[in-house]
Amino acid sequence: MTDELPTGTNELPTGTDEPSAGTFGSSAGTVGSSAGTDETSAGTVGSSAGTDDFARRVRAHFPEGLTGIIVIGGTRTSFLYERPEPADPAEVGRIVPEEYARYGVRAYTDLLRHYYELGGQNLIVPGWAYQYFTESPRGTGGWRGEDFRRRFIPLARWLAGEQFVRFYEEMGIDPYFVGIDTLLHLPADDEAHALGAALRDFTRSWPYQPGRRTLIWEIASIPLYTFWRATTALTDAERAALEAELAAAADLAQVHHILYRFYTRAAVGRPLPVPHFYLANNRNGDLKLRGPLSMALSANNASLRCFYVPYPTLLTTRETLRTLIEDLMTEGGLRSHTADYHGQVSVELLRQERGRALALRADPRATLGLARRVTAGPADRGEPTTGGPGRAEGEGPAEGTVEGRGPAEGHGRSAS
Repeated sequence: MTDELPTGTNELPTGTDEPSAGTFGSSAGTVGSSAGTDETSAGTVGSSAGTDDFARRVRAHFPEGLTGIIVIGGTRTSFLYERPEPADPAEVGRIVPEEYARYGVRAYTDLLRHYYELGGQNLIVPGWAYQYFTESPRGTGGWRGEDFRRRFIPLARWLAGEQFVRFYEEMGIDPYFVGIDTLLHLPADDEAHALGAALRDFTRSWPYQPGRRTLIWEIASIPLYTFWRATTALTDAERAALEAELAAAADLAQVHHILYRFYTRAAVGRPLPVPHFYLANNRNGDLKLRGPLSMALSANNASLRCFYVPYPTLLTTRETLRTLIEDLMTEGGLRSHTADYHGQVSVELLRQERGRALALRADPRATLGLARRVTAGPADRGEPTTGGPGRAEGEGPAEGTVEGRGPAEGHGRSAS
């Protein structure tokens, strides 16, 4: 019923065997290619003296290595945005997995390349949640049904496939797969177990080396399961040593450091700095925390910065990532590191901030996290159209438009 955790979940995997190519290997969508853009697959894509200088600043500011969590949500939506519209309107929402995979390889590697070339050292990318691998209460095969599980879950193998391998080698990246202990728990004849075994075997054969960039794919993780396994796997001597180290801790920060180091090594297979930022999208308005394992490890990190882009994450540009990282390195906002704000707030600033707060309070739609409501137009339902999507006054939002709910315009609302 279960399988042993790979060696790489407790220590750096070793080995020099060449990883086998994955099931995805079409020549279209070659790693780093970007049809319609100026970028190529060369390692210096998009780099310039300015980018190099910025990366040096980042490395100097984060000597431990800039570490982030980027949740790539809305992948299917971004695929629909970027592909040519089909001739048949009824087919606009249909996704062919092979085309989707080709797009995914290019879009993923473009975003990863931006991050690393801007000075990033370590990155956690949460992927498929464990709910996608389990039956829903209604027996529909998981969150998005058995058809989604059958057609799209196997594409996770391309993370260990030929094109991603070339990307890892080109960028000097050591890839890790965390959370797959849950997949290995499933019966051996389950396709999800086979996926977990394939990713485990890949890590066992990868030639890890110190000093490389780190890319951690989080797949199907259940933090409580991983943490439980980590503690039950301890020998009596290891448990006694950990308990002695905790007993000798002089303060709570030291306690947190000891436990973070222990559980990170158990989950990831190597030491990892506490993440500095979390980036996800709120294209539907609501704010969620994805990546349960990485977020569980970061739960006590009071300085973790959370960013949300109002569109699918794969559409994030290099300039947006640069702006985000620049913001991390800049002290901003109205914060006090003393007992109060004495000597830090002027009368003018207080009036300005109070006015802003009262204006936002007066508008319930200024609340972050309210969901957007999208209505489909007639063409999206395969119906003929005779004119524009306009609606008569008083009829409500036009078909094919978005009914806005969220922060009021003028108070920080982003178009989405």
